[in-house]
Amino acid sequence: MTARLWETFLIVLVVYSAWVSPFEFGFIRIPTGGLAATDNAVNAIFAVDIILTFFVAYLDRLTYLLEDDPKRIAWRYATSWLVLDVASTIPSEIARRMLPSKLRSYGFFNMLRLWRLRRVSSLFARLEKDRHFNYFWVRCAKLICVTLFAVHCAACFYYLLADRYPDPKETWIGNTMPDFHSKGLWIRYVTSVYWSITTLTTVGYGDYHAENIREMIFNIFYMFFNLGLTAYLIGNMTNLVVHGTSRTRKYVSEMKAEYFPPREDVILQNEAPTDFYILVSGSVELVEVPNGAEHGAEQVVGVAKSGEVIGEIGVLCYRPQLFTVRTRSLCQLLRMNRTAFLSIVQSNVGDGTIIMNNLIQLLKEQTDGVMVGVLKEIESMLARGRLDLPITLCFAVTRGDDHLLHQLLKRNLDPNESDQDGRTALIFVKQESDRVHFYDQQHIAASKGNEQCVKLLLEYGADPNARDSEGKVPLWEAVYAKHDTVVQLLVKGGAELSSGDTSLYACTAVEQNNIELLKQILKHVIDVNRPSKDGNIPLHRAVCDGNVEMVELLLRHGADIDKQDSNGWTPRALAEQQGHEEIQNLFRSVIAPRKYTSNVIREDVEQQPSKVLPQRRKVSFHNSLFGVISSAHPRRETDHLLSRGLAATGGPTYPQAHHNPLIRVTISCPEMGNTAGKLVILPGSIKELLQLGAKKFDMMPTKVLTIEGAEVDEVELIRDGDHLVLASDDWVPDDTQIRGKN
Repeated sequence: MTARLWETFLIVLVVYSAWVSPFEFGFIRIPTGGLAATDNAVNAIFAVDIILTFFVAYLDRLTYLLEDDPKRIAWRYATSWLVLDVASTIPSEIARRMLPSKLRSYGFFNMLRLWRLRRVSSLFARLEKDRHFNYFWVRCAKLICVTLFAVHCAACFYYLLADRYPDPKETWIGNTMPDFHSKGLWIRYVTSVYWSITTLTTVGYGDYHAENIREMIFNIFYMFFNLGLTAYLIGNMTNLVVHGTSRTRKYVSEMKAEYFPPREDVILQNEAPTDFYILVSGSVELVEVPNGAEHGAEQVVGVAKSGEVIGEIGVLCYRPQLFTVRTRSLCQLLRMNRTAFLSIVQSNVGDGTIIMNNLIQLLKEQTDGVMVGVLKEIESMLARGRLDLPITLCFAVTRGDDHLLHQLLKRNLDPNESDQDGRTALIFVKQESDRVHFYDQQHIAASKGNEQCVKLLLEYGADPNARDSEGKVPLWEAVYAKHDTVVQLLVKGGAELSSGDTSLYACTAVEQNNIELLKQILKHVIDVNRPSKDGNIPLHRAVCDGNVEMVELLLRHGADIDKQDSNGWTPRALAEQQGHEEIQNLFRSVIAPRKYTSNVIREDVEQQPSKVLPQRRKVSFHNSLFGVISSAHPRRETDHLLSRGLAATGGPTYPQAHHNPLIRVTISCPEMGNTAGKLVILPGSIKELLQLGAKKFDMMPTKVLTIEGAEVDEVELIRDGDHLVLASDDWVPDDTQIRGKN
């Protein structure tokens, strides 16, 4: 920041030098008084800057690294600008004494101060690249400064020629002002600037003109300079104006609307399909001209209005245009080139399939004989793969077109092709119950109940047990959609429901309270104790919902009432916690009680302060407050919430069921400078305790110690009120950090 302020201060002094140096050179022979003192002060400041430059790092243009070696800095400066910087700071008095007597009055050394203008050039170059400043105005300021400086220098040179000429009357200013030496300095300077700028602009009023050879020669070179400067100014201003309007020009060139007068042919019948049009305003008529017929035999077959598309059939199917499109009134059209359109579609395969499906659907709705023929031709082209648009097996299955599907399979399209998510072949998106599901060809065929499509896919080697990313298989889709015939076909083809996430299927049926669906699933599923991703089995869900009928059905198919989920819960424990007495009676009637840790747990519970497990009335889970809250989340974590709720009521918890759920401990981390500690509730495992410590103290502890220094390996050993120390393997405790804290 200090360096930037110093550079800005020097820029102000450079502007002063740029004005005063030519002025002293032309108008003042011997600077005296305040002007001489100011010049010396400015020179002294630039002399200080020369010294400071030896200590300023520079950017190496080869490595783009800052070079701060004093020797390299000094060598670089000494071999570049040092000589000119020193020459531009020599005081005027010393310079006059160094020159011969005839040249002392010309102030040649003063003109060397113009070398400092390089700083102004660097300033404008930096501002032009600075996004905080408008490039247009920075560039305009630079051009104005260049013009003013050129006018000022020429005015000083003009006066110098007149002042040093032997006969003052034979000069440009002496011709109209013979006693110009007696005039004030301000009048002489303004007069010189006036003639300089009229010459620069080539106005030529005639009141001032060259009177001697010296002035004529200077005028010749000055006019050559004016030619170059004028070209520079005009070129820069033109570039700025063009740059400022480039966006508008680009918009006009690319988005120019096309207007067609009435009775104008936009598309001709049988012409090449190069473009199609979107009708913005007006209306057009579709005209059919039979081959070989005369012009009078034209027949209007349709009318298109604003918002409709014309010429799309020829472009999409790459066939000659079907009709002549003729405007009925003044029309505004937006044109889309076929090549550009297909380029976009090829990079968006899914959109291309939707476009073709919509086109075929539109043609199917047409009753015109021509359109019916076009539909048959398009379907034939689709089957032969002659369209440039991407056609997939999913496209044929979703349309229920077994003929097209057969043709595509004949072309050796792989029915088991999978994408990056493991879904076979191309993906089709179907929305059902406000949720999006992804299906491959068989999934679609099974869900839609298309028997012929299923047969074709199986005949061509499609995997009947293809599983998508959600764990669903085609047989599940058919069972879920109640397509019995398709279910039989898939089963004969080797489909097995167990190939997918069977627990997900059964849990889905339980959640929907669909007993018939659950019965269908159980016909194809052998293992009903297979856990889902969250560790639940269907019996867990049925118990949580209090669905006695489903519990009874699952028990008949071998559901394990002592199967634990990821949190240690069993269906038996859930029934006891929620007070489902009827379900408990079912459990007792199905199988005799096993040696179960809940006996030990009850003894521990009895020893605790009076924590009585509240009995809940029998109620449907979906109608309860808990069910309403849980249903608001797509991924239920029912068992996790129940685990926490049961822990709060003093019920059994696995694996630490014999401990008080609300164990409060103090944790500290002397290694990080924390010895006072923080009071927390004890988590369920040592790993969770270490993770809690990592969040609290912003470090990664690896072990738990007591206040006496003993390492704790099991969470069951921790009691309410204990003070624990979290540390890493590299920490070495001392007596002040361990002992005496209890």
